[in-house]
Amino acid sequence: MKKSDVLVGIADRATRAQLYKPTSLNLSLVEREIEAFDAVLSKLCEEFPFLCSYKEKMEDSELEQFDGLFVWLTEQLRTFPNDATNPEQSLTNILALATLLECDAQLWDELAKAVPNVPELLIITLTKIIKENRANGQEILVGARYSDNEIQVLLADIASKDWKSVEWLIAHLWMEIWPPAKQHASAALYRFDRQSLESILEVENDFFEIVAYVSYAPTAQSLQLAIASTNWTFKFWTLYHSARQDAIGSESYPMEWEILLSEAAKVPSEWVRWLAVLNEYPGRYPQLQEALGNTLASASGEALDAYVSSISGVSDFGRTEIATALTVFREKATAAHD
Repeated sequence: MKKSDVLVGIADRATRAQLYKPTSLNLSLVEREIEAFDAVLSKLCEEFPFLCSYKEKMEDSELEQFDGLFVWLTEQLRTFPNDATNPEQSLTNILALATLLECDAQLWDELAKAVPNVPELLIITLTKIIKENRANGQEILVGARYSDNEIQVLLADIASKDWKSVEWLIAHLWMEIWPPAKQHASAALYRFDRQSLESILEVENDFFEIVAYVSYAPTAQSLQLAIASTNWTFKFWTLYHSARQDAIGSESYPMEWEILLSEAAKVPSEWVRWLAVLNEYPGRYPQLQEALGNTLASASGEALDAYVSSISGVSDFGRTEIATALTVFREKATAAHD
């Protein structure tokens, strides 16, 4: 079987599989969770090298082990924690194995099908892992060798939500600030207790933490969370990331984009910030233009003025996209007055 297909329907397939328990998870983890995670991951790779290889297909014996490991994961979730005195260690084992089994963000959906309800302590421990390992912007910039003066300027731009000035940062730093342990903890929390994840993101004010979450989480999930949120930083970077992904061939989300844009258009301070990024180089966001046009058709005069101001300096390279948005706007606005 191709590795890319191995998680398709595994929740059903695993009902016929035998549990396969890893023998390499007997570590005494005294380090912080992230370092402990790396140690467990290394041991699992040694025990199951086929999970870390670049082979396109799995042998029958490997597939049998894979299904058995999935069954072991479901059992760990159902009976969490394995070690009542150290639930963090039990969770570290789960998240490390999940990292090796994951493919195209399918794993946790299948795990949730197999185990729709999990113990409350698992939710608490997932939340703890995420909160205790928050990104720290100052530390990240120091580690990236920015000077003290550069750091102060960047942090000031972030504090004032000058997204146009800090947009380029995410291309350089996002890979450093969202380790797999947090990635899978967030994915699990989304499936098993979305309200807890919503609560974390609702009050999150660290730009780096938000951008990292958005960069790693499945886009459809981030958009649904952003629509439900009142965290404007989260809303903008979710829209931005999804539009950039669409520009390189990923899925479009016109309905979700229009909802977020329409919300922003009602908040002048946010709307101006969003437009400063989206209309600096509109050619980067071709599929976003129809949603922008629909938003403009029902926007206030103040929001329309802000849009016109934002396109005044657009170069000829962005005129095609601007024309698309304005064509949709005129058609919708005309229809509304007929």
